[in-house]
Amino acid sequence: MPNFIEEYETAAGWKLTAQERQALTPYTVAVMVFFPAGAWLDKDPAGWLRRMQPFLRFSDWLLAHPQALSG
Repeated sequence: MPNFIEEYETAAGWKLTAQERQALTPYTVAVMVFFPAGAWLDKDPAGWLRRMQPFLRFSDWLLAHPQALSG
């Protein structure tokens, strides 16, 4: 992740603030947790939710290891 953040900062032309770095973990998890709310748009909502399980597991892991994004 540090390389990804560094590349983002280089492309953006500025560095993330300390508060932005701290927000990376909860923001990333929020996006992944909110995303399954769109299951009703799929013809097979239960199947769609099953396919989302890896993302939800990653969110769970990320909450347990916030330093993975914030350093």
